Amino acid sequence: MKKFLSSIFLLTVFVSITYAQITVSGSLRKTSNPLAVEVVAKPSVTTSAQVGNVNIAISIPDQTLIGGTNPTDASITKATTIANVKFFLTTSPYIISGRAYYNYIMLPDLSADIPTTFTANIDNPVATFTFPSNTYFPFMQLNDLSNVNGGPNFQMTWYFQFNQGIGDVTDYAMPFYGAGAVNNAGTAEQFVSLQNAVLPVKFLGFTVTKNNNSAILNWSVESEDANTDKYEILRSSNGVDFQKVATLAAKNNGSSTNNYSFTQDNLSTIRNSGIIYFRIKQIDKDGKSVVTEIKNVRLGSKGLAIGVYPNPIKQIANVNFELEKDTDVILSILDASGKQIMISQLQGFKGVNIKPLDMAKLASGSYLLKVQVGTEIKTMPIVKGSN
Repeated sequence: MKKFLSSIFLLTVFVSITYAQITVSGSLRKTSNPLAVEVVAKPSVTTSAQVGNVNIAISIPDQTLIGGTNPTDASITKATTIANVKFFLTTSPYIISGRAYYNYIMLPDLSADIPTTFTANIDNPVATFTFPSNTYFPFMQLNDLSNVNGGPNFQMTWYFQFNQGIGDVTDYAMPFYGAGAVNNAGTAEQFVSLQNAVLPVKFLGFTVTKNNNSAILNWSVESEDANTDKYEILRSSNGVDFQKVATLAAKNNGSSTNNYSFTQDNLSTIRNSGIIYFRIKQIDKDGKSVVTEIKNVRLGSKGLAIGVYPNPIKQIANVNFELEKDTDVILSILDASGKQIMISQLQGFKGVNIKPLDMAKLASGSYLLKVQVGTEIKTMPIVKGSN
């Protein structure tokens, strides 16, 4: 069924021969957030293009029939990871035959076509909706009302379109997939009920041990399956800003638990002294991920180690330091002449601490950060840039 808004956003009326066989079906699944659901799409062919138009209709049982109230559209938080699109139109719930329908249309900013990659035959996130309650989730559906011309506003359908010459890729023969999906080529209402999402693996343990000039990372997991893709090793010099330094493929060997190890060599080339932080990020093939807690190793002599992020600083300096026990900490900012212009005293706690300092009102230039714990003092130069 052709949508009224879709023609506005097509770059061409011809569908590229390369993409002629692409079809996209949709589904609705739970997330790790008990109040959120996620609409996902499964294309028949991996495609990287700007999403041009997506119609989404979600329904729940009419709560007024049991003495409750239906959530308002304003109480539902909408989010997406698709590049350069926004929720163009939303409607308050339509009450039809004992169900409350919520209808959304996602459209791009026409200033540029920015592609998003959709991988074939897996769940690709489209949009997340966070509701004020989950009491009606067991009966929630992703719907298509093609049989009644798209419902009261003509847009309550499952519809998926790419720009860049690809066009309408909706799978009209099988618009929905998942357990219990009802597809009938639009001759009657089509829907799929809320599915249980495949969650990332569970970390059973994660340790980082220093061995001479190396850090040895070990972690163990359970619940790996065919959807488990890889593990990224993330490293940071300040405990805030992490970067990927290596990737390990998931074993997926059918074992109930799996163990992994990675060695970071030549720590002294990363920094001469202080703390180096590590964490592991596990990523599924559908893009879902989970990260471990932060572990670290210390280089050089024991004692106070400090860092700051970002540097140069625009407004907020995130000062991080690690303490061996709970104790008072004094943070100071000195100007180029050595004059103290800011001071903050706080309660520090054993382990990694992060303290934001508001430097927005300070003039651009060079300063000195001083961190004092008891009689121990550490300093480092910082730069205040323009706001």
